[in-house]
Amino acid sequence: MAVMGEFFDLAANAERIYSETLDISKVEPEFEKVLTLIQAHPECHVEFVDGFIEILKDAKKGPSELVSFCVHELRWNDLRSRLLEWVKTERSERVRPVLRDVLEAFEDDWRDADMFRHFSAE
Repeated sequence: MAVMGEFFDLAANAERIYSETLDISKVEPEFEKVLTLIQAHPECHVEFVDGFIEILKDAKKGPSELVSFCVHELRWNDLRSRLLEWVKTERSERVRPVLRDVLEAFEDDWRDADMFRHFSAE
């Protein structure tokens, strides 16, 4: 599907920029492009949920911060449920904190929201 190809291309570009700069302000426009794509294609909801899971399973596909950014805006319950189930069974001490950080982004008072211009403007 062309939409998902674009999703993963944008996510990979965000990973490249973030890994080169380690600067959220430089990568936030890329995060916004992903969010705009998602919002323009509600028919791909299930595929986007799977895409977020793929990104969290393979850091080369995109930064976990991208997932947090998007879920703070989207608040999809089916994605939250999948992440809650995953964190319960995950054994890796490297992965569990990442999953918990993403789960925190579902909350109104997400502590990292202030890192993003997108959320500070609300």
